[in-house]
Amino acid sequence: MKPKARARHVALDDCLRAGAGAGILIGYQAELLHRVLPRLTSAAWLLLNEALAKVDTELAAAFVLKALAAHRHAQQLPAFAEHVADLGDRKAVAVHLEMGPVPPLDGLEPRALRLHYDPIESLGAGSKSRVSEGFSVQPWPLPMWLRGIPRAPLEMATVAVDQALSNDLRPAERTSGGASDALTAALAPHAETHPSLGRWLLNLCARADSHSGLVHMREAMMRARVEMTR
Repeated sequence: MKPKARARHVALDDCLRAGAGAGILIGYQAELLHRVLPRLTSAAWLLLNEALAKVDTELAAAFVLKALAAHRHAQQLPAFAEHVADLGDRKAVAVHLEMGPVPPLDGLEPRALRLHYDPIESLGAGSKSRVSEGFSVQPWPLPMWLRGIPRAPLEMATVAVDQALSNDLRPAERTSGGASDALTAALAPHAETHPSLGRWLLNLCARADSHSGLVHMREAMMRARVEMTR
């Protein structure tokens, strides 16, 4: 199925309007779906459609699509769709907006970004395992050429690293730590938004060859969000 046909098949524009109207799927994350849908494998596409068949409203479908845009594996979507349907639109929106409001620039921990962008996390359908929010003793330096990178793609890239630390990118696979293929794939669409961001993410992945490396990577990205974004 061609990319435009996929978007029409899932009524993407209608779902995006519903999500924007409720304030749960907006801006960069909503735009990202136009690039994510065409890249889905056949198996992931079937699982997405299975998930969307479990919800009755465009707003509920917007939550499922938001989870997809937030790097969640397609295998997680059918169960999440059932969870959203059980909550109902009104409660799902209220819970998400309470748990994941637009994050402030300063004084933020990675979990706040997760709650804002990842509805499986904000609606309580995610993993219970969390990694310490603490900062590294010897933080990685930020290159000056990062100045001016876009904030939203960096935020979502940071969410992907946090998900990797919690084993939420491919839950069925246990890794020994470090930047996995799943993380590299999750970062790819964000890296494409700005040359400097793409270059830096590539460098960070090469350096993050262990679990502690991912913690350092996440911490550097959180500092860059404050110091380097526009």
